Amino acid sequence: MAAETNPSGAFDSSCDPSGVRPPADVEVIRPRGSGGPIAHALFDHDGTISTLREGWERVMETMMVREILGPRFADADEPLRARVRGRVQGLIEETTGHQTLVQMQALAEMVREFGFVPGGEVLDLHGYKAIYARELAAMMRGRLEDVRTGRRAAEEFLVPGAAEFLRLLVEQGVKLYLASGTDVEDVRDEARLLGYEDLFEGRIYGAVGDIRVEAKQAVIESILREHELAPAELAVLGDGPVEIRLARQRGALAVGVASDEVHPGRLNPAKRERLVRAGADCIVCDYRPAQALLAILGK
Repeated sequence: MAAETNPSGAFDSSCDPSGVRPPADVEVIRPRGSGGPIAHALFDHDGTISTLREGWERVMETMMVREILGPRFADADEPLRARVRGRVQGLIEETTGHQTLVQMQALAEMVREFGFVPGGEVLDLHGYKAIYARELAAMMRGRLEDVRTGRRAAEEFLVPGAAEFLRLLVEQGVKLYLASGTDVEDVRDEARLLGYEDLFEGRIYGAVGDIRVEAKQAVIESILREHELAPAELAVLGDGPVEIRLARQRGALAVGVASDEVHPGRLNPAKRERLVRAGADCIVCDYRPAQALLAILGK
């Protein structure tokens, strides 16, 4: 039985904002209306299925603050650092789920706005992306090697219950799609490493180096158009506001995954708040309440 909330989005009995996950399962914010069962499900990747990139926000924040301050980085006083950090944190929160190039374009604009870096030394979005990608890769290197060598199990880098839930959906005849703001080759490699690439049957999408192409929006439009699908037959599951807003705009079911990637199985209250604001129809901490989720999907 899914746990329900009042219209304000406050909790009644589901994933407790204290972070302790009680036995109840799904926080329903807007009950699903009429319509057939879900036939297609689009998943975000990082933080929604995989936790391999847990900590990317910290890497990006550190890198952005450093690039904005430029020559002032070493001697900037705390009020200045706090002002820059606040702007960066707002940028990251607003753009979580967009492709990295969108975030780096915003960074380049912010570097120019603050003016600490001489104009001729400001990089373009591709230059900043290269710096971020290098620093993120350094953070992830050990995790990837641990999984490849068997020192750590792939399940340690999955949102709890994710692999089992994906398989359940396939068994129920739901077509799965994976779309990410991460470069598409990295998404495929990580899905293969963690053991669920085959469940998507090639329907894996990501950034292709063109800021004009937003994978999640393109996939949603393609699903609805090519399958002549009613929006109510599509579910979008993600931990970022971008995919939730896109789902709401097109009338699809929006499932917010407010996973705590540091403490699996617990709620991330900040994520939940962002997802509710973005328009999530329901919120889960993870995929262990699989039967309750299936019921919401009409299965």
